[in-house]
Amino acid sequence: MFDAWLLEGFPWLTALFATTTGILVYREYRRHRRRHPQFPIAAVKLPEFDSRFRCDSVERARQGAVYFLGNPNNQLPATTSDEEAYVLACLSKDVRRIFEFGTCSGRTTYLMALNACSDAQITTLTLPPDDPSMQLHSEMNAHDVSHAVSESHFDQFVYSETEVAHKVEQLFQDSAALDVEPYRGKMDLIFIDGGHSYAYIKSDTEKALQMIAPGGCIVWHDYRGLRCRETRGVFRYLNELHRDLPLQRLGGTSLIAYRVPEDAAPKQAPLHGSQQAA
Repeated sequence: MFDAWLLEGFPWLTALFATTTGILVYREYRRHRRRHPQFPIAAVKLPEFDSRFRCDSVERARQGAVYFLGNPNNQLPATTSDEEAYVLACLSKDVRRIFEFGTCSGRTTYLMALNACSDAQITTLTLPPDDPSMQLHSEMNAHDVSHAVSESHFDQFVYSETEVAHKVEQLFQDSAALDVEPYRGKMDLIFIDGGHSYAYIKSDTEKALQMIAPGGCIVWHDYRGLRCRETRGVFRYLNELHRDLPLQRLGGTSLIAYRVPEDAAPKQAPLHGSQQAA
């Protein structure tokens, strides 16, 4: 009789065991997520980061108006989302000196030039389309190299031959070879969206920290977590940099921002000394 009962009850015991195990595993997963969040850099709502994003009155909503160029269905390759582009357009308002690592199609360059001051200068950098060689090639994997080259085949850009083209200085060179001296401590806004390998995001950031002016803002693109293979180098480096600087993740985007204190002096040497890795 016991054997018969055991045979009849076995499926129920199995189901109970599986359910209990699943609950315990899920609880452990939740505890792990609390201890090790998917995004170590905390998100902040846009109005909390910058008052230009506040729309709590009709007047403030009008003040937030920008010149804009959308990208429906991501028809332009390797570009920011429309919300991210709006953020960059807002941050460009009333700004005079902007530097961009990674021109790609020139869409964000165009938006920043449209919204910046009439006497603004936007310097943007991309690899030469006819010679996309990179100093840090040895520290990159094949996928990182392919991605960097694919974003650097443009020789005509969205801003080309427009009413704001005169604001743009286009550099064709490897960012690792960039001499920061002409730009040291002069930039009000820097947008980093070039190579996505650990080596290049580290190199570009260390240069940006020397180029940014007191009170300026540095913005990084593509903080997407470990699930996105293409941008793991960005994710890893920014998490490490966050130990030294109060970085903020702009809610609803893959943008990370750092507002430089008004009384800060430009960096003279690399801030972050982690080992480089491809």
